[in-house]
Amino acid sequence: MVTLILAMNSQCVIHTRISDDGTCTGPEFCAFVNELVSKMRGMDGMDGAWLIMTNARIYKTSELRRILEETSYELELLSPYSYMLNPAGNVFSKAKACVKRLLNNATADSMLSSLIQEGIATVTQEDCESYVLHMTMNVATAAAGQPFSV
Repeated sequence: MVTLILAMNSQCVIHTRISDDGTCTGPEFCAFVNELVSKMRGMDGMDGAWLIMTNARIYKTSELRRILEETSYELELLSPYSYMLNPAGNVFSKAKACVKRLLNNATADSMLSSLIQEGIATVTQEDCESYVLHMTMNVATAAAGQPFSV
């Protein structure tokens, strides 16, 4: 099993981590966040940025909160079942479609993690802008507790 973790904004995919070990653990996610924070510190316009995540248990660790307390970044957790507010899901979908195409032509020694990186590389700034815009259009619906429609 392969696990992909990513962080994005409206401009780009900021950071990714691929694990061939299966499910992402709390310590592995904290290592990802440490790497992400390091990258964000070198980027313009990131002071006070929100790190928006799903409501999974892995994102509620004291270690993660400790890491973020030492930064200007805020952790915001989405309410349960609000996948429509997670633009990273669109990145996953585009990368997955690309990987499927690449697998059709892959050699036996192709590494899945390399194909996933190729898939992520196809995500453009225009894609990211569109995914974030689509998410913001769903905020009012989610806040009102109304059902989401595609």
